[in-house]
Amino acid sequence: MKYDQETMTSTVKLLDYGKYMYQKQKDDKEKKKTQKSS
Repeated sequence: MKYDQETMTSTVKLLDYGKYMYQKQKDDKEKKKTQKSS
């Protein structure tokens, strides 16, 4: 049980990190787009 809980928390952290990195990459792409057009 303890092991399962630890695995779940680490999975949640991984998912949050993945979402964060995905959003960051999207933002970076948008910034590059606006820089090119201006």
